[in-house]
Amino acid sequence: MTQTVLGSLGVPHSYLMLSYQYKFQDEDQTKVKGSLKTGWFGTVVEYGAERKISRHSVLSATVSVGVPQGVTLKIRLSRASQTYLFPVHLTDQLLPSAVFYATVGPLLFYLAVHRLVVIPFTQAQKEQELELQRINSATDIAKKKQEAESAVLLMQESVKRIIDAEESKMGGSPWFLRPLRREEKSLKLLYQFRGVMHQVLAADTEPLRIPKQSHRIESSSSESS
Repeated sequence: MTQTVLGSLGVPHSYLMLSYQYKFQDEDQTKVKGSLKTGWFGTVVEYGAERKISRHSVLSATVSVGVPQGVTLKIRLSRASQTYLFPVHLTDQLLPSAVFYATVGPLLFYLAVHRLVVIPFTQAQKEQELELQRINSATDIAKKKQEAESAVLLMQESVKRIIDAEESKMGGSPWFLRPLRREEKSLKLLYQFRGVMHQVLAADTEPLRIPKQSHRIESSSSESS
């Protein structure tokens, strides 16, 4: 809310002006303005509103009522760096009907344009932005999926080469690591050495050497014999 009192002394342009402005806390930056100006020329009361109708456009309407000026409606459209002003002088006399039409007319016109033009336009823009975001998101997901599949394929090829090399000389095959759910961190390792499966449970800080005979898993047939 802003209030201003201005004054000027001189001949013949002495006047006193009181202005008032209130700005609503909304996304359209709506402002309501009013002013009273009196002097040797007479008295003029102005009131109106200003509202942001798009990202770069601001529409305002001001009604000027004075004696002896009469009733005037001023419509202003500001878009980027351009401003369009449409003054409409309704009457030279202070008629209540002229004041009523100057006040209600722009309000009804704005509501009609806002509902029939502005709202559909902004909704179409939002839908386009959402569709573009969905397309970009789907593209990113597909790209990451392709990168992951390529990385897995490379890992599979590398593991296969290691397995083939170790099996050709009867060595230790790659092992699998599985963390156990305990308070102390442990790893359970399962690996193959010379065609025989081995298993070991190792603490997180415990040094580990493989292969070892104690890790060997005896098969059911060996145990029964």
